[in-house]
Amino acid sequence: MSAQLRSVSIENFKVHEELKLEFGSGTTVLVGPNGSGKTSIAEAIAWCLWGAQGVQAKQQKRLIRYGAERCRVKTVITLNEVDHLFTRELLQSGVSKAWVETATDTLADSSSGVQQYLESLGLDLEGFSVQYAAQKELDYFVFAIPSVRKKLVASLFRLEDLDDVLKAVRKVHADYAQRCEQAPTAAMIEEYVDAAGVALDTLCELEAMAAGVEAKKVRCAIKVDELRTKFSGDAMRERAALESDVTRFADVVDEATMLAAAIELPSLPSPESLPSLNGMDVAMDEYQAET
Repeated sequence: MSAQLRSVSIENFKVHEELKLEFGSGTTVLVGPNGSGKTSIAEAIAWCLWGAQGVQAKQQKRLIRYGAERCRVKTVITLNEVDHLFTRELLQSGVSKAWVETATDTLADSSSGVQQYLESLGLDLEGFSVQYAAQKELDYFVFAIPSVRKKLVASLFRLEDLDDVLKAVRKVHADYAQRCEQAPTAAMIEEYVDAAGVALDTLCELEAMAAGVEAKKVRCAIKVDELRTKFSGDAMRERAALESDVTRFADVVDEATMLAAAIELPSLPSPESLPSLNGMDVAMDEYQAET
C-alpha cells in the first residue's frame, strides 16, 4: 500500500492559531528557531490520526491554544491514489471528535473507528514516530562522546529498526551462501542424469514386459474359450450316446421279458406219483433176474 502525506491544517493547536502546510513528494524539512512550533506540527499530525497517544501532553486540554474554545487538525493523506481527509477536534469541555472521509464516502465517524481503519491499513503510531531533541539538549548532543552520540542518533531516527533489518539480511545471505556450498557439483549432476537414464531404460523394459504379459494373457484367454467350447461339445455328444445306449438296453430288456412270458414250461409229475426207492430196488432186481 502506498501512502503520501499531502497537507495539514492546524487551528488553535498549542502555539499555532491557524496554519496550513502543503507537502510534496520526497523529504520535507521544517526550519525555525527554538519554540516556534516545529515539533507541534508533527504532534498535530500524530494527534489528528491517533489521538492522545500521538502527543506527549499529559492532559489533552493543554493542546488547545490559550484563550481558544477548541482546537482542530485536518490531515490529508493519499492512500492507494485516493485522498483521505482525517479530522479531529477537541473542546474545552473535554469532548473529542474524530472522523475520516473521502470525496464520496465517510469511512469512520468516531475515534475508535478511525483507529480501527488505520489498523486495517497497517498504519500505526510506531511507524510515524515523532522524535525530537529538546531545547538545551543540543549542547549535550554535540559534545557527547561518539558512542553516546551514536545511540542518540539511532534513537532519534529509529536506526535500531534498520539494524534489525540488516541482521535479517545478513542471516539470509549466510543461509544462501551455505546452501550454495551444499549445492550439487557438475559431477554429481552428471551422475544423477546417468542414474535417471538407467532408471528410464529399466522402466521402458518393464513396460515392454508388461505389454508382452498382457498379450500372452489375451492369447491364453482365447485358448481357454476354445477348449471350453470343444469340451462342452464333446460332453454333449457323449451324453447323447449314453442316453441312446440306455434306451436300447431298455428295449432289449422289454423284448426279453416278452419272450420269457411266451415260453411254456413242461408239467412235472407230483412227488406222490413217483415210485419209492424200495420199489425201484425191487423192480431192478426183477429186471436183472429176467435177463
